[in-house]
Amino acid sequence: MKYENTFKLEPDSRFESHRARNIMLATLKEYLDGTEYSASVRNVTTSLSEEIKKRVKALGYARYKYVVTVTVCQDAHQSMQMVSRCMWNKDTDTFAEAVFRSNDIHAVATLYALYYE
Repeated sequence: MKYENTFKLEPDSRFESHRARNIMLATLKEYLDGTEYSASVRNVTTSLSEEIKKRVKALGYARYKYVVTVTVCQDAHQSMQMVSRCMWNKDTDTFAEAVFRSNDIHAVATLYALYYE
């Protein structure tokens, strides 16, 4: 089914990062709480990113596309820095991030919400 262009340049409602952050924290905790780090944990990142995307889409923000990244690493009391850059519309696009830490695992999830016309 093909729709005609609406030429809407702004969303009906702005994406609220705090709502996405709460979903991301809950999902990370659900998947990783009580898990010990091993080589197989890295396979969970695909499932985690898909689940986060599915749950955030359920919030019902129309005309937003989502990019989700999840990084899981062993918490060995080392320093870690993550940086990202994006070209986007500062008025409509945004991001949310969540950090989960347990005795053995450190996970960082980032969601980019990009409005499309």
